[in-house]
Amino acid sequence: MGRHLNKPGIQTKPSELHEEETANDPDTSPHPISDAIDAALHRYRDIDAVARLIVPATARIQHEMFVGAHDVLQNARSRIPESDGDGLIDDVVAAELDESMLALDRLVEANLPQTLLDSLFLGLFSAFDAFSGNLLTAIYKMRPELLDSLNVEIPLANILKHQTFDELKESVLYDEIERFRRKSYVEQFEQLECRFGLKLRAFGNWPRFVELGQRRNLVTHCEGIVSKQYLRICMENSVQFEDEIQEGTRLKVSQEYLLEACSVIYEVSLKLGQTLWRKLFPDEFLKANEHLEHPVYEALRIERWDRAIVLAEFAASVQNGASDLDRRVRIINHAIALRFSGKIDECEAMLNSEDWTAAARDFKLAVEVLFGRHYDAANLMRHIGSEGDLLKQKSYHVWPLFREFRKTQHFLDAYQDVYGTSFATGLAEEAKKVANQSKDTSNDEPEVESDVGAPDTTRPPLSMIKLLMG
Repeated sequence: MGRHLNKPGIQTKPSELHEEETANDPDTSPHPISDAIDAALHRYRDIDAVARLIVPATARIQHEMFVGAHDVLQNARSRIPESDGDGLIDDVVAAELDESMLALDRLVEANLPQTLLDSLFLGLFSAFDAFSGNLLTAIYKMRPELLDSLNVEIPLANILKHQTFDELKESVLYDEIERFRRKSYVEQFEQLECRFGLKLRAFGNWPRFVELGQRRNLVTHCEGIVSKQYLRICMENSVQFEDEIQEGTRLKVSQEYLLEACSVIYEVSLKLGQTLWRKLFPDEFLKANEHLEHPVYEALRIERWDRAIVLAEFAASVQNGASDLDRRVRIINHAIALRFSGKIDECEAMLNSEDWTAAARDFKLAVEVLFGRHYDAANLMRHIGSEGDLLKQKSYHVWPLFREFRKTQHFLDAYQDVYGTSFATGLAEEAKKVANQSKDTSNDEPEVESDVGAPDTTRPPLSMIKLLMG
């Protein structure tokens, strides 16, 4: 559940009415900090999707190439005359023998999936480096006095290279970002803590983030071979290893490890951006609160309960000044993640800790659903009617709260009573709207050069497309 009254829980696109109301409102323009965060999160999700989709496909492709080359070799061998004869071999057979043996020699040594995993892992940190630079650029441009406070000494020769003072400031900012990026990730966080007076490393996944950064150095510089520096820095930051790791051990990036890395970097980036935003621009806490709602709700939509819990806990710790409505929305979304991750007792304890007496009926419906009291929930649907304070018809179609309740006869009967149509019909109409909107706004197909023949025009199944969600 989100803040837009016309679309509870939906943060992607406001309605046309909402767009008209806010078209001339400067506060609705893109925010440079939220833009930096969002761009990074989508990049991480892209890498996550490639790891889930393309790495397994690459393994299958390499296997099929090996089997194909082996079959060609066997077929060519079978066409060689058994008797010595004149010793001549058909040119086609000779070519097939040569090419298949060459291919097998290469394939025995090849490891396409691992190469892709390593590249994606390094690309993940390239995206994080870009994010940190974009974040700091946004901050310094919004608060130029922070850049002035660095007391950077600039040689006269460098000053004279620039025609305007703005050009000089851009150069100083660029140099500052580059100096920051050259530091280790531990040093970067230490610098940010010192400069802005914050504790940025006090979260559970900090040791994991440190290990990821150190393994990135190993993969980049020494093929994953563990060094004394890796062990020392990991030890200094309380990294716990599942297996015994010694100097000289070779560490690999597995698919599971890469997916965990994507999740950790996602968390670190969102928390870092949000924390600096709130510290340096305290008057913008409402914008920061609204921005934080979307990744929480999105995690619920794609059933990443673990991520939703982590982000909801973070939101609870930073959302000072949130309205009562926003606070209740956060609690409900947190409870949804707890319930569907199997933490039923924690979910119910959280709901019981809140007084829902004066809350809108929409919230009371959510509580009944989360407790599994479907009969009472259905009656509340009827009392709320076609449009509540927060709930609209689309809410019943898409809000993760109703993912199990939608399967019950209590829900189906109440939906029919409220909207005068079956849930299936209502959902089909909603799907038609979304299909039309997506057709109108879809991006052009990316240009891809290929030398392996005509592209396969088979549409991927939904189960595969879902892996893109990250």
